[in-house]
Amino acid sequence: MDIFEESCRVTDSTETKAIILSKKYIIEMADKLDMKEDEVEKFLKAFTDFGSILYMPQYDSIKDIVIVNILEFTQYLNKLYYPQTEESYAHNLLKYGIISESSVKGIFCKYPDICAENFMEVLTTIAMASKIKSGQSVLIDQKPLQPEVHYYLPLARIREVYTPPEKEDDYAFIEIESVNFPANVQACISNSIMKNKDAVLIATEHNNVSRFLFQSESGPPIEIEMIYKGSKTRLRIMNSSNDILMSPATVEACKKVITGSCRCLKSKINVIRDLKYSFAVPCASPEGGCHFLYNDREPQLCDACSTENNFRLCWSKAAKQCDLLSEGSGARTSENDLLNFQDISGIITGKYDFEALKKALNIDKSDFPDLSSPGDEDSKKKELMLMLLLWEKRTDKPTRHALIDKLKENGCDDIAEKLKNTSIAY
Repeated sequence: MDIFEESCRVTDSTETKAIILSKKYIIEMADKLDMKEDEVEKFLKAFTDFGSILYMPQYDSIKDIVIVNILEFTQYLNKLYYPQTEESYAHNLLKYGIISESSVKGIFCKYPDICAENFMEVLTTIAMASKIKSGQSVLIDQKPLQPEVHYYLPLARIREVYTPPEKEDDYAFIEIESVNFPANVQACISNSIMKNKDAVLIATEHNNVSRFLFQSESGPPIEIEMIYKGSKTRLRIMNSSNDILMSPATVEACKKVITGSCRCLKSKINVIRDLKYSFAVPCASPEGGCHFLYNDREPQLCDACSTENNFRLCWSKAAKQCDLLSEGSGARTSENDLLNFQDISGIITGKYDFEALKKALNIDKSDFPDLSSPGDEDSKKKELMLMLLLWEKRTDKPTRHALIDKLKENGCDDIAEKLKNTSIAY
């Protein structure tokens, strides 16, 4: 650990030990110990594995930052999230999750300003905080804050979560799946949304609610609320009057929310295993379910959802304008996933459906010469599985949506509709 004995002291009269160092500075110190740059890289990764330091080169924005005192880092994290109530910044932080950069630097008063800046850069990168370039873009009780950098820490708010009524269906939602997805997406998505010059954060108290105001020059101000709700995050246009829903400014605001969400989630794909996400709107029909939103094709809204100028059309129009929802962007939906055998076996129940599916998939008897006619249930399931496996082998992208299209092309609309409904059932 000689390299850290050399480098982990702040160069001032107090000889205070550093919490965070730049990788560049560590390399300079290592050079004095005749260590090469590739050896430093291995060293940093090894001691991160040991838990002695924290080096995260998988994130571009902090690949030059090394946390060299993890205990001190967590202690300052505790100071930030659980301030003494008499602190001047405590009220806005605990109630609204808002803190100014000058207040953060005050917490790190015994360190140079760069330490506080790097500390917040780490929190922003790992989706614990959102950076807002000016307090003028934050409204607390309808009043903007001072024009300096502020940070939004959604989970610092102490008020309990807001639970929306289950019967509500006036929202779009992001559905996220992953083996190890982070607990909350508010800060990450907020950070992306607040990069828009016309976006304003409206301070809210519930720790799972974030609200944004978009001030368009060509239309009315549009307010959109985000409610974090487990794997599904709801997005609601707050004023759903006809004038608002007919305004192009509303579609533009929805597009900025979808784009910000995609940018956040896309940035996590390389560091979160098996991350999949989709955008959808609840179906208005009594059967329920949802309709997924795409950039490259129409959302296939049902008759109950296709009334003119409703919020579903706003979100679907916005999705079609978002290039980050295009194929290959990383966005995934249930309709993009590979088929499960259960998806199709449950809807092919009669001989007519079985023969129609075989014809649609261009399956010939010669494809399975050793298989007898499916006279019983087990034989039918075996042939059905072989048919699907053969179709997947012959098809470039054997997805659920591709099979739905294939069935429609061959006049099997009833089977296609049944398969579609299996993908939207909740």
